[in-house]
Amino acid sequence: MGVLTLVAGWVLATAPFVEATPSLASHRWTGVAAVAATIGAALASRRSPVQSRRSLVVYRGALFGAAVLVAIAGHLGAALVWGPDFLKP
Repeated sequence: MGVLTLVAGWVLATAPFVEATPSLASHRWTGVAAVAATIGAALASRRSPVQSRRSLVVYRGALFGAAVLVAIAGHLGAALVWGPDFLKP
């Protein structure tokens, strides 16, 4: 699902009505990092049939990192759509 979202975002970013800005580049690359971390977490969860302490730490670290990156990418995307002051009442 993450790869599909990544591809859709890259296709939308190349549309003629989308202006290529530094904010868009930050959003794009944060999304790429989030997908990479998610894939890393998925691979870490399947790495060995016997769960060691180390593999559990790697899995949880990758999963937490992916969650943080998704939150950042989401925030940057909202700023692109709604403007930088979208959190102000």
